[in-house]
Amino acid sequence: MIKVCDRHRRRRRKARLAAVFRAPNVNFPFKLKSKKCTTPHRLSQPPPQPTRGPYRNNAVITSTTVLHLLTKRRTIQLLPINRHRNRNPPHPPPHPLHHPPPPPAPSSTSSPCTPTPPTPSPLRSPSPSPLPTLHIFTSPSSPTAPSPNPTCLKHQTALRLASLPHTTTNSTNHASPTGALPFLLPPTSSPLLPAALLPVGAGQILSYATKAGHPLPARPAHPKAKVYASLIDDAIRPAWLHAVYLTPANAHLPTRLYLAPATSSWLVQTYQGISLRRAASEQLKIAAPGEWWM
Repeated sequence: MIKVCDRHRRRRRKARLAAVFRAPNVNFPFKLKSKKCTTPHRLSQPPPQPTRGPYRNNAVITSTTVLHLLTKRRTIQLLPINRHRNRNPPHPPPHPLHHPPPPPAPSSTSSPCTPTPPTPSPLRSPSPSPLPTLHIFTSPSSPTAPSPNPTCLKHQTALRLASLPHTTTNSTNHASPTGALPFLLPPTSSPLLPAALLPVGAGQILSYATKAGHPLPARPAHPKAKVYASLIDDAIRPAWLHAVYLTPANAHLPTRLYLAPATSSWLVQTYQGISLRRAASEQLKIAAPGEWWM
């Protein structure tokens, strides 16, 4: 009798629920909290998967789901939803890379400020000298020896004739402000040159000696002086250029006289040797075109 009453009671409950929930999908503003029963249910079809809804657990409760829960003999507890709970969901924490970096700590706290000694000048920089320095092509071992370059030798001789106290040093065309030797560096007490003590080019060396109180000695003009000067410029200098730069037997002379004192790199020596031979050939074409060395 008890079993029959329970069966009829369950049937009436199912009928009432079926009459109430005739729509295929009915949304309920409550959450289902159930306690599962250990007795197996007799439904052959599994309950449908709930879809996403607008409530707390994003679920849509259907009449079929309610009937299925009742058939499985679950105890259903209806809990009201707090609709104001998730109205303003918390924002996720910002990424660490989006945070501004902290202000730098003062350097005095980690490392105290200590003065450092002044950096010395490069070894090849001009050293202070109380005398004017003439930069010419010469040997580093004997800088006071006569220069193998005619232009440098001419100014070296002129300063000796003017009795101007000076020193000579080995240099290159790259160190000259005009791009060619010789040049004269006035006496300095510091490696940093002021504007009034800029290097003196080859065309102003004799003027500098005259202003320093050492002009060339006045001598009577020789009647053949212009002839000798013309002979040097028109015949001796072209012959010297051809003998030093363009004669294959003397190919080692430019390297020994001009290139080796300036650099020890064979690549730089080769490139500069080609440039010297090209410049000598151009000067010969201008000074004496159509001569036997062409």
